[in-house]
Amino acid sequence: MTKPTIGWIGMGRMGFPMAERLVKAGYDVKVWNRTRSKAEPLAEQGAVLVDSPADLAGVDVLTTMVSTGKDVEALYFGENGVLTGKGVPGIFLDMSSIWHRPVRLTSARASLKRALSLSAHRFLATANA
Repeated sequence: MTKPTIGWIGMGRMGFPMAERLVKAGYDVKVWNRTRSKAEPLAEQGAVLVDSPADLAGVDVLTTMVSTGKDVEALYFGENGVLTGKGVPGIFLDMSSIWHRPVRLTSARASLKRALSLSAHRFLATANA
């Protein structure tokens, strides 16, 4: 069995070490980050840096770990978004810390492209006074 190709968007405090573990485990990992310099150390370890989210359209699994629902939507559907490229990732795995409503809307839109969308993030909640 061959290992899946993994696309990763989001090289923050949680995203970088998670993607780094996949690279060290021998997976083919392609990464994009809004601030390219944050992803460059991972490229030195064997990851492939891509120029835009659209370049991740052909991966088997796409993981996103960003800060807002608007960011996720733009990364998937915006200009040069993942779903504007050639192909569709087989699985979308969003681990962003965002409200649940944008997650549901993004998931529904991704499913129209015949992709499996999984939400595996920590939902933000309001505190009751």
